[in-house]
This record gives sequence, C-alpha cells and structure tokens, in this order.
Amino acid sequence: MEYIKRRRLYRSCLLYFLAGILAGILFMYFTGHGAAGTETFFRKSVLLEMSYGKLDKGQFLKYELPRRLRPAACLLLLSTTCFGFLAIRLYTVMKGFLAGLLFSGTVLAYGGRGVLFLIVLLFPHQLLLLPAFFLLLCFCYQISCISRAPEGCIWPIYTGRKKQLISLLLILLWILFITVMGCFLECYVNPLLVADGVKLLL
Repeated sequence: MEYIKRRRLYRSCLLYFLAGILAGILFMYFTGHGAAGTETFFRKSVLLEMSYGKLDKGQFLKYELPRRLRPAACLLLLSTTCFGFLAIRLYTVMKGFLAGLLFSGTVLAYGGRGVLFLIVLLFPHQLLLLPAFFLLLCFCYQISCISRAPEGCIWPIYTGRKKQLISLLLILLWILFITVMGCFLECYVNPLLVADGVKLLL
C-alpha cells in the first residue's frame, strides 16, 4: 500500500513539475522575453568572462548553499502547518517554471547550440540535486501527512515518538548530504565544464 502511495506521489510531483516547465516555456514564447532576456544574461562579454575568468569557487559555494537550502527550509516549515500540501504543489510548480524559463530562453536565443550549452550547464550537479529535490518533496509530504492525514503517509509511522523522530532525522540528513554534495559539484566541477561549453555560444 505504501508503495502505491509513493508511486502516486512521484507521478503527481512529476506532473506538477512538468506543468511548471510548460508554463515557463509558454510565458517565454508568448511574451517574447526569451531571446532578449537570455542574450542579456549570456551576452558575449559575459560568456568571455565565464570562459577565461577565474571563479572564486569558495565564495560561489557560500552563495549556492544558502540559495539552495533557504527555500527548502521554508518548505519544510510550511509542511508542518495547514498549508503544507499547497506549499508542496506551489514549490514544485515554481521550480518547474524557473526551469522552463531557462530552457526556452536559451533555446530561443541560441537554438541548437543553446541545448548543448544547457546540458553542460546542468551537469553533473543536477544528477544529485534533482533527486534531492524530489526526495525533499516526499519528506515534506510525509511531514504534512503525519500531522494532517496519517492514512496518506508514504513511509512507515512508528508507534514510538523517539523512533519516528530518528527515522525522519536520518532521511533529512540524507537529503542535506545529497544537496551539499550537489552544490559542491556545481561550484567545483561544473565551472570547468562551463568554461569549455561557453565556446559553443561564441
């Protein structure tokens, strides 16, 4: 039964995420902001700096960690309230919308080269950050279910409160570990790939 509930949740999260991506793409397409906005962000002077400039990876990591963790912490707090289920849906759609803006904007500005650059831009850190994102959604959903709808829980509910807290804490630490490792790859590995990938757009 829990397996079926997890599958339904995974499918639901994926659909909300894809809906957000579609909304982002449609927004870029119908408003005409795509090419202009992306060309401003990826204009040649900026691309040259990305290709030849030296990135302070330590400072980049200090910037990325709070940027990734603060929204997750807000979602986690909201999941303990009556707005938990709504917050999970909105957060998923928002993330998809931002992804749609990035994808469509880059493709509108640079065509096929933009697709190749996006692949470089998102590798390899998204191999960890995306699973961490969906695992966070599942965790927050479990928290909301425990307090609001126990019959909808996707993971076991333990009778002992201490055992339940330990179980949730271990899952949360695992999510945090994956996220931190993803940020590490984003700050220390991805810039090396981007420096070469930028040449696709020059």
